[in-house]
Amino acid sequence: MKFLKFPFVVQQEILRFLDLNLVFNLSLLSSKMGRLTHSCVFKGIKMICFDTTGPHFTLSAITQNDDVLGIVMIRPRRELRSENKRNARFSGVDVLYCVDPVANYTTILLKQSPHEPIVRKVHDHVAAIFGKQLPYWISSHTNSQDKLFIPSYITPERVSVEVKSKKDAIKFDDWIQMIPQPNHITVIASAAITVWDNPKFHRAQTLNMMNPNFTTQEILPRFKGKYLVLNRANCSDLHVMEFLDDWQTNKGYQNIKLVDIFLQVTTAFEQARIRELFEIEELADGKESLAFRYPTEECSKINSFQKEYSHREYIVRESDGVVASIFLNAKRFEFVVHDFTEEEMRGEMEDVAIEN
Repeated sequence: MKFLKFPFVVQQEILRFLDLNLVFNLSLLSSKMGRLTHSCVFKGIKMICFDTTGPHFTLSAITQNDDVLGIVMIRPRRELRSENKRNARFSGVDVLYCVDPVANYTTILLKQSPHEPIVRKVHDHVAAIFGKQLPYWISSHTNSQDKLFIPSYITPERVSVEVKSKKDAIKFDDWIQMIPQPNHITVIASAAITVWDNPKFHRAQTLNMMNPNFTTQEILPRFKGKYLVLNRANCSDLHVMEFLDDWQTNKGYQNIKLVDIFLQVTTAFEQARIRELFEIEELADGKESLAFRYPTEECSKINSFQKEYSHREYIVRESDGVVASIFLNAKRFEFVVHDFTEEEMRGEMEDVAIEN
C-alpha cells in the first residue's frame, strides 16, 4: 500500500518516527508529500542550528536532550559523487539531491557555490516542516577563500561567528545591531580584529570571545550577563584584583555567575600579588571540590567551550556570605558564584562527614 493512502493520523505517526533528514527527503518527492510534512507536528526539538562553513550550509535540529540531528546540507555538486542522485523541483528551482549515508543528511547539490536565494528557500522549507517559531542558533565560519555569510532573514537566540577580516567584522557588527538581543554570543576573531563597542555583547547572558586585541577592561566592567568566557585575553593582575574586590564588597558584578579568562601566550598572572590582597580559603583535605556545570539552556554538544568546573579555593561575599570558587594559575583565572553561603556549605560538608 502506498504511504499516501494511509489514514492521515497514521501518516503523521510514521513521519514522527523517521529521521529528520528522511522527512525532508520525503517532502521533496511531490507537492502532496510536501504539504503532508508541513502539517506534521514534530515534538522534542528545542532549536534549529544554521551552520555555514565556507561553501557548505547545514541545517540541524537540537533536541531537548541536546542531541544534534541532521536535516539538510547544501554543497557544491563537484564535491560529492553519488549513484543515488535525484532530480526535484524545489520551490520553483530544479535541484539535485541525495541522502548522504555517512553524514546522515539529505544533501542538495548545486552546480556552483550556494547563494542567498537558494539557501533562503531551503531555510523556509525546513521552517515550514519543523516549526517557524523555533529559536535559531546561527554558526558561521569562513575559510581563506570564502567571506562571512550571515542570513539576514533569521533572528537567532544564539550566535557563533568566526571573523577573519575587517570587512567581515564590520558586516557582523552591522548585522548584530539590527537583530533583537541574542542570549548567547560566541565570537572567534583573528588578530586583525578589535573588539566591537556594542551593547549587544554586554547584555548577552553568555558571552564567549576569542580575540587577542581586546583587554578585559573593555568587556568585564560593562558585562551585564551571567557567563563570560574570554580566551587569549589581555588581562592584568590589576583587572582581576579590581573584579574580585568589586564582587566581594558588593560594588558590582552581582548578576554574574561565571568568569573564565585564559591569557595570551606572552603574558602571565603574578599569583602571589593577587592572593596577598584577598582572603582566599581552601577546602580541607578530603572535602569534595566545589563543582559547577553550565545549565542545560546554556550548554550544547556543539559548544566549543568548557562546560564543567571544579575548584578547591573560594572567597566569600561580605554582604551575604555567598561563596564564589576560584582557580588561579599563571595563565588562567576561573571564578564561579555558587547558590549557597559559606555557612550552608560547611553545614552540608559536616552532614556528609557524619554520614560517612
